Amino acid sequence: MINFKEIGETFLNLIFPCYCNFCERKISDGDIYFCNECYNSLHYLDVTKKQKTKLQSDDSCSLFIFDHDAVSQKIIHLIKYSGKQNLGVKMGKEFGMKLNAHNITADFIIPIPLHKSRKKERGYNQSEVIAKGISQILKIPVETDIIKRDKYTKSQTKLNREERETNVRGAFLVKESNLEGKEIFIFDDVITSGATINECIKLLKERGAKKVMALSLALARNTHDMSALIT
Repeated sequence: MINFKEIGETFLNLIFPCYCNFCERKISDGDIYFCNECYNSLHYLDVTKKQKTKLQSDDSCSLFIFDHDAVSQKIIHLIKYSGKQNLGVKMGKEFGMKLNAHNITADFIIPIPLHKSRKKERGYNQSEVIAKGISQILKIPVETDIIKRDKYTKSQTKLNREERETNVRGAFLVKESNLEGKEIFIFDDVITSGATINECIKLLKERGAKKVMALSLALARNTHDMSALIT
């Protein structure tokens, strides 16, 4: 049977070829953003092993290690700064499939919120986009109204651990008064020091959450003990 869709995609690729966003080589058999070689260079983490992070969550789980000047950083930057929301959903689905394979689930997912002015500037919340991909696989809702970012904070990128903790202290507000008995995924695109996600975990537990699991697409290397976690 003739696959007209496949023929059409092949024809379009001849006229408008795709190039890897990392190595810039022409893509013939890879993802629309990365060639197979670059995509396969990601250092995936084992979701079945307890990740020894400096987080206050009951457990934590990340899909891959964040390395500077690597494909992992390029993925995050494309989603976060270049408007590649489709890539965010794709990576969320990949994460969701790994979680689903090991029956790791919760009542709902809360993406770390952006301040309204930053969200307006960017046009979307990258953590929310990725969380929607996870949601599509796990069939659990994404809740964006439970935690509000009440204070505008400067970027955490160039701050040390102590400065990061000070920067986000008091930045969030939990709008839901009773989370008694709930099991929650709190999700961020990247966990570095954990200051941002810890601030939210503290607030959720104060409202009675039974279990809070920290999720992130990427976990920064050298800020947490990741020994024996790479698959």
